[in-house]
Amino acid sequence: MDSILKALSDFTLNLVNYSGLIAVIVGVLANLLSIGILGWSRKLASAGLSKMGFVVKDLPVQRDGNNGEPKPQEAERSHAERRLGEAKLEVERQDGIAWRNQLASSLLTFGQYIIGGALASSFIQDSLSKPIIGTLGVLVLLSSLIHQRYRPDIKVRGAKERIYKLRSLIRETEDALVAFHAHPANAVPLEVIIRSLTSGLNETIALENRDIDALAVEIKTLPSARVQPK
Repeated sequence: MDSILKALSDFTLNLVNYSGLIAVIVGVLANLLSIGILGWSRKLASAGLSKMGFVVKDLPVQRDGNNGEPKPQEAERSHAERRLGEAKLEVERQDGIAWRNQLASSLLTFGQYIIGGALASSFIQDSLSKPIIGTLGVLVLLSSLIHQRYRPDIKVRGAKERIYKLRSLIRETEDALVAFHAHPANAVPLEVIIRSLTSGLNETIALENRDIDALAVEIKTLPSARVQPK
């Protein structure tokens, strides 16, 4: 019986030691993945935001092939469909921003709280070697610094807010277009629908730029916020 208990005890200690090594490896991978994902997301968001500038430009007006005269209603209808397509593409871009930052936030949460919680256990501290405990502590600190530097949680909230507004705009536009095609005389004019879409897209750009500027200001004030008054 004693030999069985000793074997179980040795097995448990070996398992804890191996789990410590696994936690170090997983923690390193989680931090590296989060840095890569956040950098990738930032690059894609910047590229997408610069491309969204074309929503404020005038689109070409369709003309009659016989005499070259503009066809106002057809041009406006095509214009509205183009704007609606831009809004749907922007929803996909914002979905990508939310997904990438949510993944990075989850990885950082693992590094901060899961590993940090394990280190708080006296059993883990007594069982693991000091180098492993020190390495895990560094990983927790690194996860916290990365989170403060990039704040993926704020980016997720901002992207979800923009997605909600864009989807509401798309639904309202689709309803207005259906009503216009069914009863043009009593429906909202195409010109008003187009202006509403353009305004909504421009507002999305403004909101994203606002969030980027606010995050930059918050990051700059982090060191000064830690300074204790004399």
